[in-house]
Amino acid sequence: MGQNSFATKACYITITVGLLALGVDKQSNSINFTIMVTFAYFDAFYLAREREYRILYEHLIDVTKRKNIKPHSLIVSEKINEFQIIFSPIVLMFYLSIFVILILFNCLCSFQ
Repeated sequence: MGQNSFATKACYITITVGLLALGVDKQSNSINFTIMVTFAYFDAFYLAREREYRILYEHLIDVTKRKNIKPHSLIVSEKINEFQIIFSPIVLMFYLSIFVILILFNCLCSFQ
């Protein structure tokens, strides 16, 4: 799951740099913002699933120590909201820093 989060960030940076290379105008600002929000949600989705399975794995270890339970019966019972993960430091710092860079880039391009 962590690899999916990394791939999401890499894909987002690739698309953003490609859009910036094509040119900056008012329409590309809204496209960049929409893409940023979409990829932030995807990133949070993968991180939420990773946390759910981490909690499930820790619970499974505790239960199997106490009882004889099949270790391959993995059903996630505790759901984690993706919108809580978006505001976690790892996601927020990454996308907020890119957002600030995009704002600065747009300001610099508008002065020329």
